[in-house]
Amino acid sequence: MERPKLEKAINESLATYEGLRKLGFLPDEIFLEGGIAFDTGLHCVYIRLQSQGKRFTFNCGPIEQDLSQEEVCARWKDRAEWWNKVATNAEHQAIYRKSFIRRNRFLFVTRLLAKGIEIRRLPGA
Repeated sequence: MERPKLEKAINESLATYEGLRKLGFLPDEIFLEGGIAFDTGLHCVYIRLQSQGKRFTFNCGPIEQDLSQEEVCARWKDRAEWWNKVATNAEHQAIYRKSFIRRNRFLFVTRLLAKGIEIRRLPGA
């Protein structure tokens, strides 16, 4: 069964993870979460950054409401394995370029700084 919302949210979460890594955050500081958005009541996928004693959670998008946690985790693991072992650099870049974090990178960094999270590395610096 096709799950277009889940696919979009997973792509956004992969791009967000990649963006946080580009800013110097470590893999063990970045977590995938699921939950219900307080403003919409929809089930969503989140990326949480836990760093420097602070927490920043980014909503990667709503998913189909009938999905179980097991289905979401299984699809995430499949997609992450594809990302790490199969996907080309061009495929990584295509997903990253379309993402919120890339299109709104200055806003994203500003939000991290406003939370008191220090950016460890600026891409291109």
